[in-house]
Amino acid sequence: MKKARLFFATNKVIPEKALVRKIAEANESNIDEVIDLIKSIIDDPPEGVKEKAEYVLSREELLRQIIPIINLSDGNSPQNIDENVISLLHLTDSIAVDVLYQLKGWIHSSIVECWNNGQPGLISRDSFDAFLNQARFRASTYEIRERVKRLVLLDVDTEKRIASQQGIFVKQLEAISDDQDLILEAIDDFLCADEERTRLILAGEITGTDFEDFDQKCEDRWNTVKRRKIRSDTLSKIINDDTLSETEKSKRLKELGFDIYDQTVCSDYRGILAGYTTTEPYLTKGTYYIISDDLRLGWHPKWQELFKLIHSE
Repeated sequence: MKKARLFFATNKVIPEKALVRKIAEANESNIDEVIDLIKSIIDDPPEGVKEKAEYVLSREELLRQIIPIINLSDGNSPQNIDENVISLLHLTDSIAVDVLYQLKGWIHSSIVECWNNGQPGLISRDSFDAFLNQARFRASTYEIRERVKRLVLLDVDTEKRIASQQGIFVKQLEAISDDQDLILEAIDDFLCADEERTRLILAGEITGTDFEDFDQKCEDRWNTVKRRKIRSDTLSKIINDDTLSETEKSKRLKELGFDIYDQTVCSDYRGILAGYTTTEPYLTKGTYYIISDDLRLGWHPKWQELFKLIHSE
């Protein structure tokens, strides 16, 4: 029992005079005072907790053992918790996000595995230290440290999100699909890629030239897919087929455009940045949206006409 710790955790800030704070602050010297306080506060408890309150007070000796190991953790938020963990583990800025992400995944999977096997969700100090050392090593040897999408989204402000909804890249997608979920996901990828590209450049890990090369590789790949999908005779057959109504022609062009988009953006392709194959899908997908927002490429077979883009050959 002496090695155990019980935590009352909440994202709310608990008032100084609250009972749970008094309990958490108790020690061996003032247990009697705290127990008397509990008795006075729950002398006439609501019906919903009366039975539980009576049971707790009937086990006073056990209560004396439990009170000293109760801890309060209030005012929690995901950001506060992350910052505290980073500080306690003495993680440097360059590896903090990667190590934290690896630890969260490992702790979650380890505890769930214990529970699935009917065991308490406990992780030994040795196991934790071993994984932490491995996570530090993996993070420090990454050539490029892309943040996970969930963490990048925390840095995206509301104004950028609102503005992006009117972006040309959104209109390009609307020209080939009515799927609103696809568009919402694309907006997230666009914002995350823009945010992470800026961060990597400012951190000195990647140069603007590196991203220009990255963009060009993405554009070259789009060209390859487009040429394979849109042969001049294929497009002409659709446009000049007198047996098709204008609605049917429009539908087929839209389907062809989505096929180009699907094989370019929705494949498992990860762009190569500064000689390193990227790991986070949003960086490549978002880059395609950034390029399409600049009207350097498009998905619909007639995207240049649709968006009144004039190309010089």
